[in-house]
Amino acid sequence: MGIEKYERVEGNLKGDILDKSTDVSYKKAAELSTPVDISRETVKKIIRENGAIGNLKIL
Repeated sequence: MGIEKYERVEGNLKGDILDKSTDVSYKKAAELSTPVDISRETVKKIIRENGAIGNLKIL
């Protein structure tokens, strides 16, 4: 199915979260992307996996 071990969030949802997190908080990005409860920490992890977004620079 293309799901990695321990992966809980699919690629399309990750992309939607990344798009929304450039404009709103991590919590709000999760709320706008899915009705399922996703933590701010999960959003932060998704962003770190993808390097940098918009005006945010991940160290």
